[in-house]
Order: sequence, then C-alpha cells, then structure tokens
Amino acid sequence: MTYSMLEVLKLTIVSMGIVFAILLGIMFLMILMAKLFSEEEKAISNSSNLKSNYDERYLPMPKLFDQDPFARVAVFAALSEASQDKDGRSFQIESIKRIK
Repeated sequence: MTYSMLEVLKLTIVSMGIVFAILLGIMFLMILMAKLFSEEEKAISNSSNLKSNYDERYLPMPKLFDQDPFARVAVFAALSEASQDKDGRSFQIESIKRIK
C-alpha cells in the first residue's frame, strides 16, 4: 500500500495540529491553576492580620520574590554553594534575610 505525498502531508499537518492544540490546552490549564491558587494564597494572607516576630529585613519568600526579581536567583545560588561537596544530604531554606 503506497501513500501519495499529499496524503502524507495532510497526515503530518493534522498530527501537528492535534499536538499543538493539546499543548495549548495544557498551557491554559496551568495558567488557570496558577491564577486560582495565587488568589487563594492572597486571600489567606490578607485575612490573617497576625504580627510577625521578624523585623523588616525578614520577608516571606513570595513577597521577597515579588519585590526583587533577582532574589530567587540569589537563594538558589546560596543553596548551591551550601550544598557543594556534601553528597547525600538534603537542604531546606528556612528563612531569607536581606543584607544591604
């Protein structure tokens, strides 16, 4: 059974269209989920009026990341530096302190 070049081209275009549509759907679902969960976190943080025990140099990670675009890079660089030559150990970021 042989296929003509036109049939092969049609199949290729339809297949690529289907894959593109699925990836586009996944992208929109991820955006929707991000918006839903970010609004939920904002509502929780706005509803709680608890005073923090930290001074102003200590900011929650989401707030710090919103204020400083390079904060996330700095955190990952510090974590990477701390974990050098320490195989098999796991690290967790407990707090971030801005130093100026």
